[in-house]
Amino acid sequence: MEKAGVKKDKAIDALKKAGTVQGAILLLKEEKPREGIFEPFTSIIDGFKEILNIQSKKPEAVLPLRKQEEEAEKNKAKGEAAAISWILYDVYKKSHGYLNPL
Repeated sequence: MEKAGVKKDKAIDALKKAGTVQGAILLLKEEKPREGIFEPFTSIIDGFKEILNIQSKKPEAVLPLRKQEEEAEKNKAKGEAAAISWILYDVYKKSHGYLNPL
């Protein structure tokens, strides 16, 4: 069974199924899939797809926003950016010991 390159427990199970040593070796060789030359590269790509959650389907087309919705979203983004900037400035001042203007 060492010739087949499998562990002892798998070899014993294959021997019980096949009945003969030659049959068990053939059974183990059939179970072992052959890897192609590009297998490592496709595995790496599949791993990146899994990590980055990339899907092969095209995303659905986004309908264009109306003028009012676009302005509302733009104002909301400006407000969020201003709030984040103020928090960053405030933390910087406190960490460097500057006085509070308020």
